[in-house]
Amino acid sequence: MEFRINPTAGLANRLRALGCAIWIADLMDRDIVLSWLKYSGMAADFSDLFKDHFDCSPRDGWKTYGSGNRVQRDLYLDLESEKEIEISTCGVFSYKEGPTVWSDEMWAEVHPYIRSLAPVDEIQDVVSEFSNKHNVSDMVGVHIRRTDNKKSKKYSKLSHFYKEMDKTDEPFFLCSDCEETKKQVSEKYKGRCITFKHPYKDCPNTRTTIRGVKRGLCELLLLGQTIKIIGSTFSSFGTMASVIGGAPIKRVGDKSVSSQKIFVDEKYKTWDGSEKVR
Repeated sequence: MEFRINPTAGLANRLRALGCAIWIADLMDRDIVLSWLKYSGMAADFSDLFKDHFDCSPRDGWKTYGSGNRVQRDLYLDLESEKEIEISTCGVFSYKEGPTVWSDEMWAEVHPYIRSLAPVDEIQDVVSEFSNKHNVSDMVGVHIRRTDNKKSKKYSKLSHFYKEMDKTDEPFFLCSDCEETKKQVSEKYKGRCITFKHPYKDCPNTRTTIRGVKRGLCELLLLGQTIKIIGSTFSSFGTMASVIGGAPIKRVGDKSVSSQKIFVDEKYKTWDGSEKVR
């Protein structure tokens, strides 16, 4: 029997959906069939980014999508089902009588499966070179989501980041999808901020090109290597960096609105049950 997963939307959203699928498929002893469709917000194929091999051949009658529209959300699957399972989602899911979706218990189960994905050698080499050159593991990571994410901009203002950044004297590894934001924050913390630059290629800060998506994965992996992450609400990028790299994250903002998946943290958190900050 197969477990067919169609992760949608951007890179980090897809990684969390794929991680849930690998977890549940493992519990059900099923083979993963992966639909990884490109669209304007995801220009790269899965094989451009990761070494892992999944069956990606089409299945008759399975309606799949690239963007985050028209998808299933917050599902609880029946582990005893004898039917083929087909899911298109940019979110997460669990199983009946299992961990609650979005809960710490769910993440504790899922995070090893997401971490198990192996980036291609090109990306691993770039990440290693940049990390060693700039001592990223001695920095505090900062991820500020902007551009088209209205909820993140509304609930996580620059003042929230500044308040948390002012608590440390450590240097910052700064990530943002907005070049003006990076310029503004770097100026405020002049001499203490670095941002990602590919050592060999021009990689635009966009999801509309393969190089741009590869750049995003490099930044995500580097962010996860930092001491800790100051992150945005309603953005999966910082969360996935924390899940994969193990750096604790504190998502800053006005308030939590759990029904809208807007989470503000009172302290730094990890995904394996510990509270240790490197």
